[in-house]
Amino acid sequence: MKYNFLIVDDDEIFRKFFRVILESNYSSNILEASDKDKARALLKSKTIDLIIMDLIHPKGGGIELAKEIRIDPKLQYIPIIGVTAYGVVVKNVVYEYVQGVIHKPVHLDQFIHHVNLVLHENKNPDIALLNMGTETQTLDYKEDLDLSNKRGRASLAKDVIAMANNGGGVIVIGVAERSSGEFDHVGLKEERLKLFETSQINKAIRVFLSPHVAITSRRVHMRSKTFIFIEVPESDYLMMAAQQNEEAALYLGRIYGRTNAAESAELHDSADIKKIIDRLVSNQIEGKWRERYHRKRGKES
Repeated sequence: MKYNFLIVDDDEIFRKFFRVILESNYSSNILEASDKDKARALLKSKTIDLIIMDLIHPKGGGIELAKEIRIDPKLQYIPIIGVTAYGVVVKNVVYEYVQGVIHKPVHLDQFIHHVNLVLHENKNPDIALLNMGTETQTLDYKEDLDLSNKRGRASLAKDVIAMANNGGGVIVIGVAERSSGEFDHVGLKEERLKLFETSQINKAIRVFLSPHVAITSRRVHMRSKTFIFIEVPESDYLMMAAQQNEEAALYLGRIYGRTNAAESAELHDSADIKKIIDRLVSNQIEGKWRERYHRKRGKES
């Protein structure tokens, strides 16, 4: 079946990001709108199977448009996946209007999981990540990792710090970049796979992380080849280097994150640093909200 997807987001980079994911994993036609007025026009003229919508953005109207769709007899059947960088703001506001909420930065496996649920598809998120063919802020491909020397361990630590600061992500080992944007699924041999057990990786990079964040690794099989997926969780605190290594360009007192070019690098742009701070503050507020909510429920029971 060929699906018609509508992506509503004022950020062209995010529209392209969602387009790549959807085109890579589903037989689809992609329609795009940068604001609610353009989205309304497309909804009137096209049959849409799923809307991916930024709920809060400078040009406004994400939540308003979701409400309008739910009360319009001709449109109310269309499922909506909401996207936002402000989870706590929309938590109690939109769940009656949308079928799922994804937080920025978007984790590809979580996004595909939500799309699968809405469309009743059975796509394997791990295989989808392998077949993405492009790196993002939450997805990084590597042919191999040399953790036998300090430079290799520090380099991986920098990736972990950058991803944890940005909200987490996945590092896939066994995918080689033959040329710019051209990736080859080479996989890893058994003797290499043994080096990437969860305990081994954590032990290798622990001295470089402040505060420490526990990563996990697992094996994924595709077409008789085996890959390692390293899952990096988001950090509740600003992560920095506890130990520096010049060869890996990892330095004390500097802030690392994932850039729009899908690189782990020191951040110089105040806007990029603000995104990290906003995420940390939002998580703190959300944590306090949850604490108050459970306290209140406890008293009521």
